[in-house]
Amino acid sequence: LDLDRLRFPYDDVVVLLGDTSLPSGDKFGGTWQTEDFETRDKLKVALSRIPRVKFRYLSNHATLFDDVRRAAPQFVFNLCDEGFTNDPTLEMHVPAMLDTLGVPYSGSSARALVACFDKALVRSVAASLGVSVPRECTIDLDTAAVATDIEPALVAAQLAQLAVIALQHRLSPRFFVPRHVLPDKYNYYRRAP
Repeated sequence: LDLDRLRFPYDDVVVLLGDTSLPSGDKFGGTWQTEDFETRDKLKVALSRIPRVKFRYLSNHATLFDDVRRAAPQFVFNLCDEGFTNDPTLEMHVPAMLDTLGVPYSGSSARALVACFDKALVRSVAASLGVSVPRECTIDLDTAAVATDIEPALVAAQLAQLAVIALQHRLSPRFFVPRHVLPDKYNYYRRAP
């Protein structure tokens, strides 16, 4: 690929990334791994090869709004899929911020991300467009009321799974797990050799 022949519509681009100073629920153990930093380094090398485009990187979420406003980029390459403050449920807040600032950006709009998080909405839109969707069941956990057209045996199995999970949360993660599959517990009081 001859990058010198390519013409990009922007010569000043800000790249938004997750904040490595904060924990991330998407990462193993909630912490950023070596591979994450290596991937960022490779991204920076790849983007630096694009001629006539200045790339700046922003990842401090505590000051992100002000940093983007001060940077006044022509375009934002939004790679912040971890979500604002690395919270996936706040992913839509990043494009909402960019919309507020009037900055064009890559990726989905805040409105599209909100819609995608609403599984019932996505299902009903797909069904209205003729896309085959599975039958569904809604369980109100407060009242254990079930609204369904699914076979009662399937609902009972789901309720049993929910009951076991609730008991594991309340009693112990080892509750209802067969002993032969459990790892040995570490004995803090064993004798030293």
